[in-house]
Amino acid sequence: MVTDIKEKRKATGRFSKQAIDDMQNPNISIEDIAITYNKTPEAVARKRAELSVTPKSISEDEEVLHRLHLSYFWPTVKKLLFPPHEVEFFEKEWIHLHNQFSSQGVLHTDEIMMKDLTLHEIMAYRAAEQKKRNMAEIDSIQRKINNEMKKPERTRDDLGIANWDMQKSNLQSLVASLTKEHLDYQKKKDDKLEQLKATRSQRLKQAEMAGKNIWEMLKELDRPEMRRKYGKYMQKMKIASDTIRLEWGNSLEYEDGQWDQPLLSPDLEVNDNNDEKLSKN
Repeated sequence: MVTDIKEKRKATGRFSKQAIDDMQNPNISIEDIAITYNKTPEAVARKRAELSVTPKSISEDEEVLHRLHLSYFWPTVKKLLFPPHEVEFFEKEWIHLHNQFSSQGVLHTDEIMMKDLTLHEIMAYRAAEQKKRNMAEIDSIQRKINNEMKKPERTRDDLGIANWDMQKSNLQSLVASLTKEHLDYQKKKDDKLEQLKATRSQRLKQAEMAGKNIWEMLKELDRPEMRRKYGKYMQKMKIASDTIRLEWGNSLEYEDGQWDQPLLSPDLEVNDNNDEKLSKN
């Protein structure tokens, strides 16, 4: 019995070279290493900490997508979508909407509106695609009718023409219905955008207010894309400023043969070479 307990006891001592190599791979979990090399998870965690290995991190978009898949409404939403293109569209649209509103915080009611907004957009696309297919079918039927009408009257298939006319009439009614359906979903989508304050006019109004109100400007900088935009702009300005400062901080020879240092400031010193050039003049 004692022997069995000793055999089941997991080792906490030294690790083999292969075990250490696996620990340095952030894609392998602590539990997998512990099972593979018969070690305790605590011992593996301590050794991995000594090696300064951190688990593989996931991107913000992957985290957003992971939370979507864990939400209570995702199984229901997935049943309404045609895989794979509509599922992929919903996921990408969800990530973009979440990133747009994340600076102000995304609450449960926001997620419900984002879900409805994306579903309305998908339904509008469905109606538009079906309308396009029906219109193509109408054109095909009309060509059949035209070809049949070109035949002599005694050889013309009048019954076929009547049947095609009926099909065309039904498809035209369906196209009108799909047009109305598309417009209805488009209106619902626009209403959701208004509720989420995500329309272009609302964003432009906020941008205009940012130029007049310091608090609106700070609110504008809450958006990650705006921080990246202005951060890049400031970095370009710094690089340009440093380049001009370096160029103008040295003596330059002008067209009249005179040497001078255009930029003078307390932190700039005229070097020996510049002194020699200036003394020659």
